[in-house]
Amino acid sequence: MLTLHAPVTPLNPHLDLPLPECGCVPRHVPPAAPSIAPPQLWATLSATTQAQARQTILQILQEVLHDDPTA
Repeated sequence: MLTLHAPVTPLNPHLDLPLPECGCVPRHVPPAAPSIAPPQLWATLSATTQAQARQTILQILQEVLHDDPTA
């Protein structure tokens, strides 16, 4: 009697990567992020987002100013 088996996939497959001869792996260095000045960033926000940000900043400042240091 002929028994057929489904192909078995290894549980932990490894990729053959081209590594330098020394065996060390070169570190990936991400590209530098573009710099943007705060006024430029603020100008990209919609009027609604600017208003929400102002309200959030105001709430944070009020919490800091009225924080009970003994708490």
